[in-house]
Formats: sequence, structure tokens, C-alpha cells
Amino acid sequence: MNPYKRMKNSTNFMDLNDDCLLYLLNFMKLEELLMLRGVCIRFDNLLYQYRKRFDYFSIRDLPGAYEALQFLGPVIKTIYLYPRTFQNAVPEIFDWITEFCVNLESLDLAGVDVIPKQKFITLVRRVTSLTMRGVYFDDSLGDCFKGTSIEELKLVALRDLTEQFFIHISNLRALTICCCRTMPCDSYIQVLKKNLNLKKLEIKVSDGWYSPNEIKDSDKLVEYIANNLHEIEELTFDSSVSNRSLFGNLPNLKKLEIELNELDEFDELDSWSWNQISHDINKLIENLSKSNTIEILFINGYEHHIDMVNWS
Repeated sequence: MNPYKRMKNSTNFMDLNDDCLLYLLNFMKLEELLMLRGVCIRFDNLLYQYRKRFDYFSIRDLPGAYEALQFLGPVIKTIYLYPRTFQNAVPEIFDWITEFCVNLESLDLAGVDVIPKQKFITLVRRVTSLTMRGVYFDDSLGDCFKGTSIEELKLVALRDLTEQFFIHISNLRALTICCCRTMPCDSYIQVLKKNLNLKKLEIKVSDGWYSPNEIKDSDKLVEYIANNLHEIEELTFDSSVSNRSLFGNLPNLKKLEIELNELDEFDELDSWSWNQISHDINKLIENLSKSNTIEILFINGYEHHIDMVNWS
């Protein structure tokens, strides 16, 4: 039989319907998908349909980043940038994101040594959610937030974070400050004063045992949260304090997660200290049991076995 006729009568890859072809694209790497562009009009149309799945994009390597952003940019909602091996290219990458990611909503920066301020301002004014992890910066970056519409801010392991950074940040809906020990409790309170409508708050220090004076300062922070942040629905608090029970009075609280740092450094506490902790936690549970909103309580470290209480 003529080989040409045999080929003509056999099923061809292009004979598959669009649903089948879209399914097969799931098994291809991004760089392989990019190579399909321009093969034919049908593939171009399928790729434009398929790219809608890339609303989240991670940049960990420089090769291919430009082509990927050029193609996926309009559908990307969230970008994670970790330029461990290409720090010098960060300003250029900011330009690419600005040019192609016109619908960007969330920016996650990790391990960036130097943030180009002017380019950063352009991006920050576009997004509503910003995460900064282990970024080297000074407080002058706070000026970049003037006139922005940031609703969600997450700051992790920022060595030099101070109150000054927040000078133009207000009306947040969600705030996370994790492992930023340089900020004293009074500075936390000043930040919260400009963000009284927070729905979600996460404060994690995770630095071991506190001195009595530090615990006293942390108690002031707990009092301020309990007495002023009435809109809070989700609260995570990881700091040594003596008055956690006040959290049970928050009127709209749905989820509470707390860490008992006091138990991290000492295998055995004296009976007075243990009784104080137990009394505080039991009072917290008692207060929460009267709430009509609480759904989840997570206590890490309490008697090493009481972790999750679910009221839903």
C-alpha cells in the first residue's frame, strides 16, 4: 500500500477535538508551550485559551522569564519573584512585569537584595496585595506606598523594620508581621491605629523567651487589639504574654491561633508560672465558648496535646 495513502487514512494529531488537545497541554512544560506559538492558527487559539490557567507565576530562573511574561502577562494575577542567582536583573524584571502584567493584583518578593524604588513604586500602585520576605531595605521604602491602594500586606524576616516604614500605610484589610523583632510593641500599636478595620492580623515573633518587661509590653499590645480591632475575624498571635484571654472578647472573631512561647525554652515551668498560663488559657476558652462567631481555635504548645477546637 502506498505509504502516503496509509498516512492520509490514519488518525492525525490535529484530528483531535479542542478539548482533547487542551487536556494534552497539561502534560507540557511552559517552555514547550511557548515553542508551539506560531505553529498554526489553531494552536495559537488553543494556547490563548490555555494560558488563562496561569494566574499565578513564579520567577526563580532568569532564562525564559521574558518570553513567559510576554505571553502570560495579561492573565497573571500573582507573581512570586525569588532572584537568588540573578539579583542584578531585578530592575529589568520589574520593567517586564510592569509592561506585560497589566492585570497584576498581588506581588510576592523574596530575598531581593536591592529594590529599585522608582520601579517598585509603579508596581505597588498597581497591586492590592504585597508580600516581602527577607528583603533588604531601609525605611525610605515606606515612601513608595504614598497614594497606593494596598489592602493586604505581609512582611516576613525584615531585619530593619521600624514604625517609619508604615507612615503611608493605612486602611489595610490584612496584615502579617513575622519574625521582625526590631519593632517594639509600641510601634505595633501605632501601626494598628491607622488600620482599625483589619479583618486578618498575624503577628509572629518566634524569638524564644521574653523578659518580664517585654512580656509587659506585649500585654499592652494584646489589650489594644482586644479593645480596638473589633472587625478582626482571623487572628494569629505568637508572642509571650500573660493576658491572651482578652482575645476571647473580640466580637467578630472566627479563627484564633496562638503560640505558647513560654514552653519553648523551658522543659519544666515552676508551678506558679504553669498555673498562670493554664488560668489564662482556660479563661480564653471560657470567653470564646460564649461567642457566636468563633469557628476554630488553635493553641500550639498547650499541654502538648490540645491543638484544635472546632466550633463549626
